[in-house]
Order: sequence, then C-alpha cells, then structure tokens
Amino acid sequence: MKKIVAIILGILWIVVFVGTVLGYTVPAVNDLLSSFLVYLLLAAIILSSIWIVIFFISIYHREVGKLVETEDDEFQYDLREAEEDDDNEAFYSDIEKAEFAERRREDYKKKTYAYPDGYEKPEVIEEIEEVKPEKPAPLPRPKKEPEVEIVAASEPEINLDELKEEEPIEEEPIIEEVPVLEKTPVEAEPEVLPVVSDEPKALIPLSRKELVNFTLWEGNEVKVSEGWIDYLNNESQKTYFQDMIRFVSGVYKANKLCYPAANEILKCLEYTDFDNVRVVILGKIPFYRKNQCDGLAFSTGRDQAPNQTTKVIINEAVSDVGIKPVTHGSLVSWAKHGVLLMNSVMTAPADKPASHTDCGWLTFTDGILDKLIKDNRPKVFILWGEHARGYAEKVATNPKHLIIEAPNPSPLSAANGFYGSKPFSKVDEFLVANGYEPIDWEL
Repeated sequence: MKKIVAIILGILWIVVFVGTVLGYTVPAVNDLLSSFLVYLLLAAIILSSIWIVIFFISIYHREVGKLVETEDDEFQYDLREAEEDDDNEAFYSDIEKAEFAERRREDYKKKTYAYPDGYEKPEVIEEIEEVKPEKPAPLPRPKKEPEVEIVAASEPEINLDELKEEEPIEEEPIIEEVPVLEKTPVEAEPEVLPVVSDEPKALIPLSRKELVNFTLWEGNEVKVSEGWIDYLNNESQKTYFQDMIRFVSGVYKANKLCYPAANEILKCLEYTDFDNVRVVILGKIPFYRKNQCDGLAFSTGRDQAPNQTTKVIINEAVSDVGIKPVTHGSLVSWAKHGVLLMNSVMTAPADKPASHTDCGWLTFTDGILDKLIKDNRPKVFILWGEHARGYAEKVATNPKHLIIEAPNPSPLSAANGFYGSKPFSKVDEFLVANGYEPIDWEL
C-alpha cells in the first residue's frame, strides 16, 4: 500500500513540475494549465502529508513490537522487569499477556517413546478354539492261534551190552557255609529346602555423597557433589568451556544484574549426585526476576513467594500425591531426594534473558543429559514444554528410562494438558517397580 501511494505521489509531483516549467516558458500553456496545476499541487501536498504520517506510525509500531530472535527459531518479547505491588502479587504487562495468549494456542499431542519393563501395553490375546478329542478307532480282534497237539516222548531203549565199566566217582570237597551278614538299611537324610521369605525385597535408597569444591573462575568457587567432579574436570579442559566461563564471568564481574548468584550457578549439581539421580526435570532458562532464582529449574528462594509457574507445579503435586500446600516456592527438598532440576541455560541477564543461549551452556548441559541417558539405571525424564520435549527422541534411545511429557506449566497454558497429568504418582510407581524407593515430594 505504501509503495502504491509513493508511486502516485511521484507522478503528481512530476506533472506539477513539468506544468510549472512549461507555464513559465510557454505563455499559451500557462493559460491552459494554471487552474489545473493548482488542484494538482493541492492533491500532491495532501497525499504527501498522509504518506509521511503513515511512515512515522509504521516506524513507531516496528520499534514497539521489536522481537528478539533466539537460537531455536522461537521469538519472545524483551520483557521489562515487573515490580511487585504492596500485596506481593506479580502482575503481567500487555506484552507478557500476548506471549501467554500465543502459548495457549499451541496444540498438545501426548507422545510415548518408551515402555520400560512392567509398563508395556497389554497385548490382546486371541481366543483359542476348543479342540474336542477324536474317538479312538476300535482295536482289531486278536486272531486265534492254531491248537498244537502235545505228544508224549518215548524213552530210548538202553543196550546193556554196550555199557562200559563205570569210572569211580570222585567225592567233592565239603565247603563250609559262611554266614552272610544282612545289610541294615540306612535311612536317607531328609532334603533341606531353602527357606523362602514372603517379605518383599528392600528398596534401594539414595547413597550418601560428599561435597567437593570446583572453581568456575578465579574468585568464584562453588560446591558440587563428588559424582560430578570427573565430568567437570574433563569439560573444563575444553575450549568451548573456557570461552563460556570467560564470557559469563565478564558479565558478573561488570556488576550487571544476572541470575542466579555467581555461587549458585551449579546448585543443581550440588544437591543431586550423579549416582542418586532418579528423576530429571528439564527447564530452559533461570527465572530472571528479583528474588526468584536459586539455581534450580522452576524453584525460588525458600523465603520468597512462589513464581506463578512454580505455583502451578506445586498445586499439581498437592492434587496428585497429596502433599501439604506451602507458601514458598523452594524445590530444594526434591533435589535432595534424587530429582535433578536443571536448566539447559544456567545464567540469564535481567535485561536480555535469552542472550546467554549461544555462549556454550547448551553444549555443557547436553553432555550431562547424554551421560544420564547412557547410564542403564532406570530413570524418569519429565519433559514440560516445547523446549524440553525436543529431547524425547534422544531419551528414547535407552528403553530402560520412562518419559513423561506435558505442556508448559505456565498459568495460561497449563489447562492444555498439564493439569491432571499426575506426573508425580507415575514417577513413584515406576521407581518402586524397578526396586527404588519412591520420592518424598513433601516441601
């Protein structure tokens, strides 16, 4: 539309210019075109004004609706940090409401990539027709054998003349009979059968692990569980990790507002050891509002009110496994009982939350996920939202694990399938079936 108006304006101004030049040079033309040129000049001025107004309005809307493009081809608004009112209730801006409305329109299709032992769909058994036994054929009657006449044999006649003198018969030596001892039967010892206990086998508990120090950068030493230290030492020798830490440390050293605190960046590896991971809940980026990030995915500080997304998760746990409602949003208790709450990107500046997506965190956290997937000890991977569900195909390469999918637990998209999904009871059922203790979901 703007191009058409611009072309018309160009033609009008050319006609006005040519007519004005001819009017000054040729008097006869001036008499003919003087009144016509005045109308053309007025129309050109009016249309030019309208075009200029439209141009500035479009520039204004383009600046207001400017979007930040992330690596995974998703767009999110660059939100300002909202302050909490006197009642300690967070409010949303118009841009945030537009983002939630866009999420609400996404379709939810539940997929199941793996059915571990004890969770396979029951096969339909076809009915087998009863086969009646056939009547046996009658046996043939035995044939009568022919009767045989028995004839008594006659004794042969003895010729006395042919008999010779009998030789003397030698007496046989007398052999004394030795009494034979009878064998007394030996009673067989009774077979001792192993005692089978009716009591169920004890479930495998979490193992006790020590904490060790790991230096992220000079002046920032964090604590991690001993099961992760080998992985961290190997990754710290790689170029991508060194470049990432150099970039992230520069942001914190410049005193820019960035979440979580520097000593809480690897908090998820402190509370949950590699050998104790029973459940993996994968987030995207940390919460980037004041006092709402403690280094764990979907978790806030214990002395803070829960984030709106965290509140939805806790309400589902109350409905599913009957935990007591709480007024805080800390999920540290879950992490200590074997739930790895890890964000794919572990740092987020307050002004541009997604700006650390390409600095190397995805390579680091993907390595952790690969290590967990290849481990054959059964685990549950809970994938909430489009970003986390993108890892389902990779997790399904090991059929030992269980995958639970649901939409993002944000307040405006949870109604699309998160409410009533009962992920927590499904986790406990799977762990007990594989010999592990269930998770204590109380907060």
